[in-house]
Amino acid sequence: MKKVHVVTTTKGQTYDPQGTVINKAAKQLGIKGIADVKAGRHFLLIFEDAATEEEIKKSTFEAAEKLLHNNIIEDYEIL
Repeated sequence: MKKVHVVTTTKGQTYDPQGTVINKAAKQLGIKGIADVKAGRHFLLIFEDAATEEEIKKSTFEAAEKLLHNNIIEDYEIL
């Protein structure tokens, strides 16, 4: 099996209520140095053994662009 990770997070100044709550909780717990928190989602794409590197790259990009993230409010990263 071949695996690819895709992580989405909210864009720059987009309001992220979950990230805001986590940031406030971190401060209340005495965790220092965190300037901001952006919550996101993690996707693990598992490809068939027969898939080529070219197919994996193309399919991962298509899935991230068309299915896994909302282009208006989120960015994504393929790991």
